[in-house]
Amino acid sequence: MIKYHLGCGSQYFEGYCNVDFPDANHNVNHNVKADLYTDIVAMEYQECEEIRSHHFFEHHTYYDTMVLLYKWTNALIVGGKLVIDVPDMEELCKAYLQADTQTKFLVARYILGSHEAKWAFHTDGWSKETLEYVLGELGYIVESAEKYGDYTSKQPNCGIKIAARLENKLNDNGLREKIRNILALYKNGSTEFEDSLHEYFVKEFEKKI
Repeated sequence: MIKYHLGCGSQYFEGYCNVDFPDANHNVNHNVKADLYTDIVAMEYQECEEIRSHHFFEHHTYYDTMVLLYKWTNALIVGGKLVIDVPDMEELCKAYLQADTQTKFLVARYILGSHEAKWAFHTDGWSKETLEYVLGELGYIVESAEKYGDYTSKQPNCGIKIAARLENKLNDNGLREKIRNILALYKNGSTEFEDSLHEYFVKEFEKKI
């Protein structure tokens, strides 16, 4: 059964379907080696036993991350493994607060992205706590959560790698409802604007699944 390695860059994993953008989307790294060059949000996923996402998840909007989780959860078999590796927003915030002036520029890059291509911006932020919460809501059991990097160093490239197994595969209506509720967490109260913002997130999510 297929295993996916998404946002593979130059890290080619044997035994996986390695996926990334075409070379034309990369302005600096031209050593990308993939089996499939495509838009990872728009692609259709086959039934699979494992999905790995390495420093890719954070490059997407709140609703596009939910599109990914919806598609991944539908594609994974019960007992299938999901691995997500992202910058650790909690530790990077600590790093920024204690860094000297010069190091703050580097920490800003770790938080916001490298900006050398249209996709090279971080548009969402995650911590161990928020990843575990979202995966738990969608039916996963977190098996390990590895934090790495030292926020006190001069190169505080802190990250979090979560490995989880899909234990409870929700039906389609249940999965969509969970995701709508997760998107509501980004609301600041229940004003007309905030309710409209949530509606927009949900519409964008439903348009892309």
